Amino acid sequence: MWRDASAERYFGAWLIDLKCRKSFNVTVVALANKLARIAWSVMNTHKAFEVKV
Repeated sequence: MWRDASAERYFGAWLIDLKCRKSFNVTVVALANKLARIAWSVMNTHKAFEVKV
């Protein structure tokens, strides 16, 4: 169901590693939590999100 190549490119290797260790639903909730924290930070600081590679 997931496209591992594009998921790793956009979200990082941590998501692929988590998917291998945990269930699909736990991985989806972890990703949603991370995206919510990024959105909250952007809204509160009024600064653009910068991807750190």
